[in-house]
Amino acid sequence: MPRFSRKREGPSASEIFARRLRETRLARGLSQAELAQALQETGSPMSKAAVLRIERGERGISLDEALAFARVLAASPAHLLSPSEGEHVWLIDTEGLTGGELRNWLLFGDPFLVSEEGQRVRARYKTIFAIEALAQAIVDAKRGDDRAGVEAAFRQLVEVTQAHRDELEAIDQGEEQP
Repeated sequence: MPRFSRKREGPSASEIFARRLRETRLARGLSQAELAQALQETGSPMSKAAVLRIERGERGISLDEALAFARVLAASPAHLLSPSEGEHVWLIDTEGLTGGELRNWLLFGDPFLVSEEGQRVRARYKTIFAIEALAQAIVDAKRGDDRAGVEAAFRQLVEVTQAHRDELEAIDQGEEQP
């Protein structure tokens, strides 16, 4: 499974989590005390000293605590667990993954291949964004009493929907997607 296997040089998963926790907390403008208080309020008891020790890598955390941090910080667990792109994380002393590979593994169960499920999720998001843009174009055209604009947006909506169906069919048939 690991992309590289050699003598460990670099951060462990715990060290990555500690760094990402601190970065995310600071990006949200929270002090350690405020984060600890927010955790307390959600039923995940944590002191300021515990947050400090976790961020310093002096205290480990449970999976429950990691998920509580993610929820309170409104951060993806994959973000808190993954290093930056181009950086790697060690899963065990002799095996590790890059940040992108770790995110693929967390999302799709495979660090190297994007699964059929992952392809379908990406296709769905791409289509949702297109539909949202076209819906706004329809609203704008209706406000401006632009019948031709409304009709053009509806035609594009049909095209996007058909393209999405075609893409899903290609995924189901095992064809490579761009």
